[in-house]
Amino acid sequence: MEIRYRTSFGRDLRRERNSDLRRRVERIVEQLQSAPSAASVTGLVSMQGYANHYRVRVGDYRLGIIVDGDTAILVRFLHRRDIYRHFP
Repeated sequence: MEIRYRTSFGRDLRRERNSDLRRRVERIVEQLQSAPSAASVTGLVSMQGYANHYRVRVGDYRLGIIVDGDTAILVRFLHRRDIYRHFP
C-alpha cells in the first residue's frame, strides 16, 4: 500500500517522547507498506459508521488511519481519551 501522512499525524508523533511507542508506530507503518490490502494488517479495526476509517491500538494510544483504495493516510496518533474527539 502507498502511505501518506497528514500534518496532524507528524505533529502528534513529534510530541510523543516515548521511543517505544514511536518504534511500534514505525512497525505498523512498515506492515501497512508491505500489506496488499487493509484487511491483512494485524490490529486494524474499522470504525463503526465510517466506511474507510480505521484505528490501530498502540498501548494506551490509537493510530487513526483512512484507507482509500490502495492508499493509507495516517491522520492522527493520540491517547485513547483524545482520539475520538479529533478522529474521524
